[in-house]
Amino acid sequence: MIYPSWKRICGVHAQENGQIAAVWLAKDHDSDVIHLYDCHTHDRDVIAVQAESLKRRGTWIPIAWPKEAGELVKLLKDHGCKMVPEFDPPSNREDIAETVSLEIYERMRTGRFKVGKHLERWHDEFKRFYRHESKVPKDSFPLMAATRHAMGQLQYARSQSENDKMKQKLEYPKRAIA
Repeated sequence: MIYPSWKRICGVHAQENGQIAAVWLAKDHDSDVIHLYDCHTHDRDVIAVQAESLKRRGTWIPIAWPKEAGELVKLLKDHGCKMVPEFDPPSNREDIAETVSLEIYERMRTGRFKVGKHLERWHDEFKRFYRHESKVPKDSFPLMAATRHAMGQLQYARSQSENDKMKQKLEYPKRAIA
């Protein structure tokens, strides 16, 4: 069960062949456990269909993305998706991918990164995941890449209760003195 107080984020990754993968994470701050609770892939779908699929899980959930996906991000924003700010890594991109992958691995080993058993596609890809020349591969594993993007930008995760508070602040009274 995912509680409204848990912070959530979505990560997307676009392959060169047009396939887009997305994962959704929720962080339980009390136990410091991250739950991967949903994932999906789209093969060359119309951008409006992809955007609606991302928003279906919550329009308030921020979407993390790699810097290379700038054109896709603009299209998703145009369709109402809430994207995190552009992430410009201070060092080599491979170093960040490696660091985040190691964090995920360490969390999995200690039981602080849990993946829903119903997510067969993610588990199948994880079983096939391998390092090429001791580096994290960028292609062929879109769900793993989307997971890295979400984990790498976890500081932008938001909770549903935070979103509700922001909405309450924006509501104006129906009656006002003019």
